[in-house]
Amino acid sequence: MGTITVGGVRFHAHSGDHDPPHVHAKIGAGQVILELIPGDVAVLDTSNVTGSELRKVIATARAARPQLEILWKKAHAK
Repeated sequence: MGTITVGGVRFHAHSGDHDPPHVHAKIGAGQVILELIPGDVAVLDTSNVTGSELRKVIATARAARPQLEILWKKAHAK
């Protein structure tokens, strides 16, 4: 598993995880799963996040999109 923290949001990519490329974001007591779509991110699932936390995760993920793609690729390198 690979992990990076950006702007107070902790992003994980689990090695051997299923497609599509995605990351798990932890913020406070909650979690957001984000698909890495070309040039952006899309919310796949949320758990225990407020609206403001979700907006922060999305904005942070968009700003860190290239880093998140690298995180996913490293977690799935053979």
